[in-house]
Amino acid sequence: MWWSEENSFSQLPSSPQSADDAFCIEEGEIAYYDFQKMDNLQKLEILKNARKKVNWYNAIERSVFLRELYPVLNHWNYELPDLRDIFQKKDIEDLLKDAVYDKYNRYKGDQFIHFVASTDYKHEPDVDQNGKPLLKHTTALHVAARSIPKRDHPYSYIKVSDLFKIYDRYDLNYTNVDGLTHFHVACKFNCYDVVEKFLELGQDPNCVWPITGDSPLHVAVNAGHKKVVELLLKNGADPNLANIYGSTPLHIICYSDDHYQIDFEDCNKGNNEYRKLAELLFKINDEMQQTVQVDALDKKGRTPLQRAVAHLKLELVDLLLDRGADLSSFVFPDKYDFCECTERRKKSSIYFKLRLACDTLDVVERLKTRGYELKQSEVQTIMADFDDRAMFGKSEDLEKCWHKDERFTWVTKIMMIKPNLSLYDVIRLRPEEAAKLLTYKDYFKFEYVDERRYFPVCEFHPLEIMLRRFCRRRSVEPFMELTRHRLPILCCEMILNLLMNQDLCNVCLASAVQSRYFM
Repeated sequence: MWWSEENSFSQLPSSPQSADDAFCIEEGEIAYYDFQKMDNLQKLEILKNARKKVNWYNAIERSVFLRELYPVLNHWNYELPDLRDIFQKKDIEDLLKDAVYDKYNRYKGDQFIHFVASTDYKHEPDVDQNGKPLLKHTTALHVAARSIPKRDHPYSYIKVSDLFKIYDRYDLNYTNVDGLTHFHVACKFNCYDVVEKFLELGQDPNCVWPITGDSPLHVAVNAGHKKVVELLLKNGADPNLANIYGSTPLHIICYSDDHYQIDFEDCNKGNNEYRKLAELLFKINDEMQQTVQVDALDKKGRTPLQRAVAHLKLELVDLLLDRGADLSSFVFPDKYDFCECTERRKKSSIYFKLRLACDTLDVVERLKTRGYELKQSEVQTIMADFDDRAMFGKSEDLEKCWHKDERFTWVTKIMMIKPNLSLYDVIRLRPEEAAKLLTYKDYFKFEYVDERRYFPVCEFHPLEIMLRRFCRRRSVEPFMELTRHRLPILCCEMILNLLMNQDLCNVCLASAVQSRYFM
């Protein structure tokens, strides 16, 4: 192998007298020198000689070579080189792909891509025997689309923009083996100017990525790029086109990933952003006198409203209902959809449990306000999910702290849930009374003082109160079924008032088991 750790750029500090001295031809290795003091001709000669020693079919050697290029390129003075004088076309393309994909040398890879773009290097397409460009060609842009995770997209805009400066033929829409196009990539990374140039040159806005069935509008919506979405819609993108899963762009808005915030002031930001995107979809199509199919079914028979409910997108639920979503045929998400969506929340964090409980109960209330009442099986779906996440507290823990720890009393008195109402006051209230005084959002806004870490039960008690009304109200019918309606309802309610939320949950789940096996 031409490279060794002992002779990397970062290990040898001596300075060359000439380009020939700088490159160890006999050993076939690049040594480190003070490139800041070298002129560009010396650096150019070093790169030419070094390039000859690389096995370009070996990905590891290319990766090491890419890393070793960093100090040379970083200290290149003024006039930039013509890379064709140093590398072959395929060499540059291989290095660009490696620069995108190498997560261990990401910064150095980004620097190489930017350097290539700065030299005004342009990729020239391969042609067939008739001189026509070959569009079936995997480029570094395709690699970027497949290898950069969604969470890094905002930080990758500059890198992808640099790549589009290199692959700047917007009349040629390169596709990889899966059918992913440069146009899709531009939509995915919010490259508005690139998308606009493609469309100006006649690009079909509804071209489909065959492996997923996603149109450019699907891709832009999934990434949340409102300006690109607007541009596509105004240039003829079909808002009702479904992918291979039957999902329309509206479906995707309703189930795109959430990035939950801890602070209450920011907690609805994600919901509002999705609502704005959906509002934009409806607004532009209204202007163009096109109809967005608000009750479209995916391959599993789910509507956008069902997807929004399963993902607890509160603002979207309201918007879809305002836009005419059919609630009469609505079916609450089953346990697989609901639990799969809520699985993204962190199980161990009380903040996320509070947020999950708040949003779940809020969406139930919104549906009820619009006339939809949960069936008992749907209540059991929610209860089972709460139970799996250990969201119910234990009464003995609270009693132990209350009676035996004076510091617990002091701490709870200074923990204010809302003005003039401390956690101490709330704990002394019956759960039903506390539930009347506080809304779901009050609990989530509740800020804990540092001492809360000594009393984990302090974290769970607001959650317990938040869930009380739901658990208590939904447990009456299951309890009566368990007792075969042998007790009067007043007696049943008196018994249920004495139970903790965990007990009420168990009543609901036990009723489901009884109904399944004994009815």
